[in-house]
Amino acid sequence: MNRFIALAALLITTPALAGPARPLKPGTVITKAKNLTSYRYIDALTEASGLRMDGFQLRYDRAGIRLRGDAHDIVIRNGSMATKRETTGSDLPVGIDLAGTVHDVLIEGVTASGHRMQSVLKKYTNGDGFSQEAGVYRVTYRRDVSTNNSDGGFDLKGQARLEDLIAERNGRNYRFWNDITATTLTSKDPSGAHVWLNAKAPQNVTIDRLVVLSTTVAPVLRIENAFPVSVTVKECVFAVPRGTLLQWGGKSATVKWGRNCLRDANGYAINT
Repeated sequence: MNRFIALAALLITTPALAGPARPLKPGTVITKAKNLTSYRYIDALTEASGLRMDGFQLRYDRAGIRLRGDAHDIVIRNGSMATKRETTGSDLPVGIDLAGTVHDVLIEGVTASGHRMQSVLKKYTNGDGFSQEAGVYRVTYRRDVSTNNSDGGFDLKGQARLEDLIAERNGRNYRFWNDITATTLTSKDPSGAHVWLNAKAPQNVTIDRLVVLSTTVAPVLRIENAFPVSVTVKECVFAVPRGTLLQWGGKSATVKWGRNCLRDANGYAINT
């Protein structure tokens, strides 16, 4: 009897054994959803194809929406999502997580906040608002907001188009590992970097307008890799403390800074 009670308690309290709060089938339509109790609200493979999700409020233990396999033709818009608390161990928190060969996705008007892990000495502290793996393609992020996540605001390893995004108080507000095309990106108060690049091959990033508002001295652009990446920023708006580097790293990179993207003799960004 004691063994039975212990097993029952384990099944109830172990989130990894729980299924998603909302199972899907192709063409699922979800409107005005509110769920404040799940481990993950959606965890789906190719059966997520054709998903239409409009209007939602989600709070969860680990993740909001995880899509994998070859899921495609997806629209997720007009919602908010957040973790209930800091996570520990292998529970890496993330708002929207795209993996596999997911493609043709629009994420619009979504706010992801508070995806944070407890810091452990000598271990990487994860926690992303929006995450996209390398095999994912043709994804558009439009008017989304990512705040207070311990790692990346937008952590994008696959190709993507970004339109009018805001990232605030993340470890690194924008983390790009692949080709990116962006209209306006607004970055506020990161702890590590406003825009961070670390491709594993040649990479092209184009940003029409970069708005950087900060009380931290995190660099505007930080390039980690030694690949010949190409970065074009057509226009800048800066309001940052003195001592904020315009660019860190990127000896092999070609970086073209446009209108009002200025630095002084020490390499520090000049406010507009």
